[in-house]
Amino acid sequence: MIELLKNPSVSAFVGAFSAFMLVVVADWFRRGNDKNLLSCLISDTADHARKKIESVQINLNDLNNNGRLSKAAFMPFKTSHIDHVLLKVLTRLSANEKQAADAIVYWAEATDNQLDELAETAWSAIQQLKETGKGPEVEAILSEYRSEAKLAIRNMEIIIQYCESYVSGRPHEVVESYNVSE
Repeated sequence: MIELLKNPSVSAFVGAFSAFMLVVVADWFRRGNDKNLLSCLISDTADHARKKIESVQINLNDLNNNGRLSKAAFMPFKTSHIDHVLLKVLTRLSANEKQAADAIVYWAEATDNQLDELAETAWSAIQQLKETGKGPEVEAILSEYRSEAKLAIRNMEIIIQYCESYVSGRPHEVVESYNVSE
């Protein structure tokens, strides 16, 4: 056996094969780390949704109690980061994990659009108030703002539920819930 390893061709093959196996193992661990990163990003999405709910509730309370309305925009969810990592670990995820992550991204992007519309509605109410003063037009816009805000809060609660299910290792709950809620 020792004589076989003294052969330069065999030694070169063993060295090349060992290097190849090292790269394969390193890639396997890296993808495992990326899978953990995906869970962290999804967990961060839940935290972000909680903060957004708090901001929307503060805005609603301020409107209802003080008559003040904020037209500030909301920082969007980091869905592009989730998509990027998701592509890297696609082969290591189950079908439920893939579908659950896609559902979370979908809801987060839809809610971002909804919050953009909420900010536009606030801006419209403020402009209308400046132009005409308080009146039925402003009240109609404020009523629309309140209903949009409540719907946005409900959607962010769904995002939190989905994220918590995913991170807890129960992506099938997201898929089952998502298929029912369509």
